[in-house]
Amino acid sequence: SGQSKRRKVVRKYDSKYLEMGFTWNGDEEDPRPRCIICCDQLANESMHPNKLRRHIETKHPELKDKPLKIFERMLSNLKTEQSVMQRYTKVNEKSLYVSYLISLKITKAGKPHTIGETLVLPAIKDTVKVVFGDKSEQEIETIPISNNTVTLKIDEMSRWIENQLIQRVRESTIFSLQLDGSTDVQGLCQLLVFVRYIWNSEPHEDMLCCEPVSRSTSDDIFKTVDTYVKTKGLDWNKCVGICTDGAQAMCGKNSGLVTRILELNPNASWTHCNLHRAVLVSKCISDDFKSVLNTSIKIVNLIKSKPLQSCLFEKLCEEMGSNHKSLLLHTEVRWLSRGKVLTRLTELREEVAIFLEGKSDFARYLRNEEFVLRLTYLADIFSKLNELNLYLQGAEGISIFAVHEKIR
Repeated sequence: SGQSKRRKVVRKYDSKYLEMGFTWNGDEEDPRPRCIICCDQLANESMHPNKLRRHIETKHPELKDKPLKIFERMLSNLKTEQSVMQRYTKVNEKSLYVSYLISLKITKAGKPHTIGETLVLPAIKDTVKVVFGDKSEQEIETIPISNNTVTLKIDEMSRWIENQLIQRVRESTIFSLQLDGSTDVQGLCQLLVFVRYIWNSEPHEDMLCCEPVSRSTSDDIFKTVDTYVKTKGLDWNKCVGICTDGAQAMCGKNSGLVTRILELNPNASWTHCNLHRAVLVSKCISDDFKSVLNTSIKIVNLIKSKPLQSCLFEKLCEEMGSNHKSLLLHTEVRWLSRGKVLTRLTELREEVAIFLEGKSDFARYLRNEEFVLRLTYLADIFSKLNELNLYLQGAEGISIFAVHEKIR
């Protein structure tokens, strides 16, 4: 024919494309760019700097200005994961799937990652060998469940879950944040952030992140939250609510976290945590009841603080046929402990009075009718507050209207 056929141009991969987060499929005849972040493989026509840059700016805005070393490290990790995946996939896809399931259960149970190869896999092999024979045992040995493999699987699943959550929050028209800082067992400050968003026309609530904070100051907390929100491509203008406790770093008038967030989005509203507020109210009791509470805690600590005293008290409870054999310790950090401690002391007040007879002056308090009446009253009141706290913490999808109604 007289019409000239337009020759198709095959674009080649350039190593400079790695600066935009792209490698390629390795096919010389049909080279295609592949994103090392989400593993999406684009058409050969997209092998152009502008189109590759558009992909990372649209889908991964938090990585668009990152240095080349970060992408080189991500590419190296991707090749390592692919080699591990290919090695085990060639053996048995079912074994690889089982590896993910076991890794997930290890994570949920909070066990060391080494338990997979030291306990779980040997137990499965013994069970299969006895029930199905030696041939089936050989198939079980192909399950990749070493310490490094479990760690790799957990990291991969956690990244996938986080990406899914971030994608949902991005697509939501509005979202709200609930923040609280606490100190872990190592004395480090950890900032926990929950997010509530709209997905499939229904409100959902999930844990957004748990980030370490160098100091629990308003400036450090805000920088941590702001960096995470911007890194993940979330929009502060969609944040319609912030919920915190009454700490100075959170709700300070001049430089608190809430004040800094409201500067970014003045339309957002701040709510004081109702659960924390109820606990603060429960601390405001009269001096008479406070004296009974402090005396009760001293009685419990006198017995619980010494192992010998605890053992002797346990023997006494066994001889008297009591329903309980030990007292409970009170701690201010655990909100539910106060009601349980007082209830247990009320139930064992006769045993405690007998045990302390001749050992301490505290025995006379438990023989005093007025003291016992106030003790039982406090036990009942704090037990009701415990029920309220559990409802506010455990109710799924609860609204602020239901919270206020329950408190009233």
